[in-house]
Amino acid sequence: MTDPELTPAQEESVRALLRGARHTEPTPEHVVARLDARLAELTAPRDDSPAATVVPLAARRRRRAASLLVAAAALVAGGVALPQLLPPDGFDAATDTGGTVAEGQADDSGEGNSEAGEDPHATSGEAAPRESPLSGGAQLRTDKDSGLPRLSSDGSLERQAAEALGSLPPADATTDNAAGCVVPTTVPGRRVPVTYDGARAVMLVRDVSPGRQRVAVYLCGATLPVDSVTLTRP
Repeated sequence: MTDPELTPAQEESVRALLRGARHTEPTPEHVVARLDARLAELTAPRDDSPAATVVPLAARRRRRAASLLVAAAALVAGGVALPQLLPPDGFDAATDTGGTVAEGQADDSGEGNSEAGEDPHATSGEAAPRESPLSGGAQLRTDKDSGLPRLSSDGSLERQAAEALGSLPPADATTDNAAGCVVPTTVPGRRVPVTYDGARAVMLVRDVSPGRQRVAVYLCGATLPVDSVTLTRP
């Protein structure tokens, strides 16, 4: 299908429109400058860049396999030579030492956790208990005025408490006569009247685990112990 021919009047109208759209002004300077720069860039001589080196994949795989073989051989050689360089008991001594230290830390941690779990009445102001064997035949030291077991902050509480408990008769009841010394604490246990640095006090004794006793010394009327220790039976 062809377009119909234009009439003379239509052709004259098209010519008039083309004459009106004609650009008769000179080209702007910035456009001329950009065109010249682009033409100069296109016509300038270029330095041929070197071609990239192509490494065959097969060669790379061979080098990698060779490196792995060398590393494996070094490991095997080290494993064979190391036992010959070390003393016969080197590994055993290190293993035994590490095991002993680890077991000691585990035992200490276990005892601390066990005691913390068995002592719900312990307060933040109470000193951490110490461990000492509980003696059975030590001579009891008594206060010359009251005749009560005598404890002193200058001496070892472990030894003094062990002597006092070892010399006292066994108690059938859980609470002994505190001889009028009132200690406002709800911690259960056997209460033994004593003197501490010459002042009236109560020695609170309770079992915390088989073979272990917790001893805390309270001055009369005090809510917190002045000292405490954990005794272990021999």
